[in-house]
Amino acid sequence: MKKYLSPLKFKDCLTLLGLIIVGFGWLLIDQIILPETYQRFIVFIILISLLFYLLFEINKPIKVTQYANSITLITVSFIVITSLIIHVIINNSH
Repeated sequence: MKKYLSPLKFKDCLTLLGLIIVGFGWLLIDQIILPETYQRFIVFIILISLLFYLLFEINKPIKVTQYANSITLITVSFIVITSLIIHVIINNSH
């Protein structure tokens, strides 16, 4: 497994956390700015692409593929856990 993943430094984790916070911040305000769902989806894809570009530009990984695999594993895990918390625990508690 080690050849597919890259160890992340503290700076990498802080940058990823900051970008996740920016993404969540956008999700909180996009419904006010953009009335249509398709508009939100288009802007969300552009924003995610820009944030991941910034992540790679700020951290400048040596082994890009392994770094991307590590970031993907963390991001997908975070999305799955967050979705479970929001849709199963919070929505079913009412």
